[in-house]
Amino acid sequence: MKTRLLIRLFMIISILMITIYANAQKIGVSMANQYSERWIKEATLINDKLKQLGAEVLMETADDNTEKQITQAQKLIDAGVKVLIVASVDCVASAKIVEIAHKAGVLVIAYDRLILNSDLDYYISFNSVKIGELLANYVIKLKPTGNYVFINGPIIDFNSKLIREGVMKVLNNPIKQGAIKLVLDKNLSEWAELEAYMEMSTYLNGNNPKPDAVITGADVIGVGVATALDERNYLATTPLVGQDADLQACKGIVNDKYSATILKFPKNLANEAALLAYKLAKKETIDKNNFQTVNNGKIDVPALLLDPLLIDKSNLEKDIIKSGYLTKEQIYQK
Repeated sequence: MKTRLLIRLFMIISILMITIYANAQKIGVSMANQYSERWIKEATLINDKLKQLGAEVLMETADDNTEKQITQAQKLIDAGVKVLIVASVDCVASAKIVEIAHKAGVLVIAYDRLILNSDLDYYISFNSVKIGELLANYVIKLKPTGNYVFINGPIIDFNSKLIREGVMKVLNNPIKQGAIKLVLDKNLSEWAELEAYMEMSTYLNGNNPKPDAVITGADVIGVGVATALDERNYLATTPLVGQDADLQACKGIVNDKYSATILKFPKNLANEAALLAYKLAKKETIDKNNFQTVNNGKIDVPALLLDPLLIDKSNLEKDIIKSGYLTKEQIYQK
């Protein structure tokens, strides 16, 4: 008798699990790449949150290849996803993803990178204009005059434009007044440490003035710049900033080889994107009280823009280590 009850209980649980799985909302995630520190972390966070909510997650990564991402998006749509979260490789070309998704009745959330010239449904990111302002304001307090270098990310990522907008809001007047001279203003072809190192090395090897301060669009760029500056013993006297709170940047801050970074609380961004996607898949009403709009060249897209936080030596312990973002062992290891 006991065995029969156990068998029946097992069958009931199995049927319930099959029913729950069959009714799970299918949500697709298309990541730009899975080799940079931030995208590896955020892909995991999005996946974990969606599964916690009860969704079935289908994820693809494009290896920074535009055509591959479009093909993968079609694959996810064909697999029956109801919502697609896209961290795009190319902010212009990804309009094709929105187009093919809408033809299949699939909603699209642009994750951290706005998709331009499209009928995009939602955009979730951090306030990149504010990030640019934070970086420039920090540097200008340390070096209010002198030769500035600004090395930014690729123009195919709309965040590069927004970061530049914020940086130049701060620098425009000092440049016009002659207090600051922008001796190098460069967009890289990729968010890449090696390319950043080569760009900075080429500048330093030329007949160019020594930089008094360097602003970069991301820590992956800043770390490459730091290596080039350090090779010439310039690093100790040259304020250098970036964003993303990457491990190497945080280690540089404690070792006086990096001035400041921007923490963007990836868990918050991932959780918000996952929660929005899940609600959309279930056709729940979206509370837009915290949303604003961002024009993508075609429409005003409902946007949730989270606040970034500047990190330097004064708050690294509290906001990076004690928050659990990185461990003390990671940051202080040789």
